[in-house]
Amino acid sequence: MGAYPKNYSLKDGAKVTIRPIDQNDLDKSYSFFNQLTEQDRLYLRIDVSQKEAVERRLRQEHWDREVCYRLVAEKDGKIIADATLCKPSHGWTTHTANLRYIVLREYRRKGLATILARELFVTAVKEGIEKIQAEIMEENKAALKSVERLGFKKEGVLKDFVMDIKGSKHNLVIMSYAV
Repeated sequence: MGAYPKNYSLKDGAKVTIRPIDQNDLDKSYSFFNQLTEQDRLYLRIDVSQKEAVERRLRQEHWDREVCYRLVAEKDGKIIADATLCKPSHGWTTHTANLRYIVLREYRRKGLATILARELFVTAVKEGIEKIQAEIMEENKAALKSVERLGFKKEGVLKDFVMDIKGSKHNLVIMSYAV
């Protein structure tokens, strides 16, 4: 990844630092995920209310089938956003990657998601990634609008394809962006 840390100003003038996450960020990352609303946590792939799940997320061996580039945004030493770009390490889709990001509610609509996505898009270009996809639960209208603003297009919907942490099934929208 590029030269980090990088400093940015958000639309409201707030100063944030973007940098790769590292093994020493367990407590900060766990604190970040616990600041998310219950509704926000419903849309995540893993139950981040469990510290062990957050710890597994930080360990590189957890990604044995993927190469992941992970960034966090910090303000005043606290993580306020987390973004990941993961690509398969082998196989027929190594030219693709999956983008995920989550921003604390009080920092949304200030340009932070766009900053994180652009940083990961630069990584995608350097890594030869040709197509990025985002997988979003259909009810998560804000996330769908966010990736649409980045230029992602809807590829399809998989009916009742994902289950949230409460056990309810949801449609999964597949969005893609040609790098």
